[in-house]
Amino acid sequence: MTRILLLVFLALSSAVALADAPAPVKGRLTLTHVAKDLWRADYRLDEKVDAIEFGPAVVQFRQAAWTIATPGAALAANEGKESVRGAEAPFDALRIDVKLYEPWAHDSYVAMDRHSDGGTAIYLGHFMGGVRQGGVLRNMLLHIELKGLRGETTFLPDEANRDLGVYGYFGPQKIVANGRVHALIDPATPVWIREALADTAEKVASVYATKLGRPAPATLALIIGAAGLGNEGYSIKGGALPGQIVYKLEGRELLVDTPQARQRVQQLAAHELAHVWQGLVTKGGIGDTQPWVHEGGAEYLSVLALRQSGLWTSAQAEAYTTQMQKECSDSQAKHAADPALPLAWREHYTCGYTRYHELGVGGFALWKAMMSMTEARGEPYSEAILQDAAKALPRTAPVAP
Repeated sequence: MTRILLLVFLALSSAVALADAPAPVKGRLTLTHVAKDLWRADYRLDEKVDAIEFGPAVVQFRQAAWTIATPGAALAANEGKESVRGAEAPFDALRIDVKLYEPWAHDSYVAMDRHSDGGTAIYLGHFMGGVRQGGVLRNMLLHIELKGLRGETTFLPDEANRDLGVYGYFGPQKIVANGRVHALIDPATPVWIREALADTAEKVASVYATKLGRPAPATLALIIGAAGLGNEGYSIKGGALPGQIVYKLEGRELLVDTPQARQRVQQLAAHELAHVWQGLVTKGGIGDTQPWVHEGGAEYLSVLALRQSGLWTSAQAEAYTTQMQKECSDSQAKHAADPALPLAWREHYTCGYTRYHELGVGGFALWKAMMSMTEARGEPYSEAILQDAAKALPRTAPVAP
């Protein structure tokens, strides 16, 4: 079935958040590719700990793909959170064998994305976390190193060693640098998608830099996986991380360049770039509550930028607005008929977009003000910040971007 599934964007890794926390425990993580479908994670910590706390479970990634190779240590789960604990005594070294694991994770980053040529992008945030010592929880600050098979390319973004969750890469592709963008692209990626992504990124980034008053990041890593293009339908999944955008393409419909497919690719690229700009703040930024604020905001910014850049016409923008409003109203009707119905993640996009549209203020001016407010307050984006920013802006009747 035709679908678009978008990755949840979180500005930080899954590390345990600690208020007024003691100094972090430092250490080293070496992730070594030891066989086609097997990696080895070696932790070396500067202090002995009772446990490493990894945070929420990621589907069955740790349960199914991890084998704890260090004697006396074991993976434990409690209230949806996972940790590795020493059975008898504190430890400062831990070895974990990690098998290839490809299932989709709806509410977190996909653990691994195997490309058509055997390359693999691995989300390093799932290996980060905190430590527990005598009941005290401390952050864990890792220096990460990747070691590939003989002749294999490894790619570790700088952000990984700033305690930020990003994807690392093991595989045959060489990094292609084009200005600010460093790309690792699955060779199965259709030419038209490469061209559409490059054209959209260049034009939309220029709009965001001008309209939001903040220049693009010094470098931006781009990773595209396209191993599933033989499957039915289409699926375009995208995720924006600190200094990085990752795409996963699936479905035969993406092999053919059609106006509808190109529009979907353009909108996804503009959406993920909006997240990049939402994260260009020194404090605050995207949090893990009220996701409609940043997801609906990225949807709205994407349509504004596509229209401003000339990639979309007014008619395309208006049609997209109508589509989002209809999806939102349909969801609201379902909830009215059955209040027990759980919120679908897609509603953060559709109803979030609708709320921005109905505010009747300039979207770029609004987000420029919100970015300043999140920095000044040191708080994540929220409905309160949105409303405070909107109050200071002139109102107009809601119109399509």
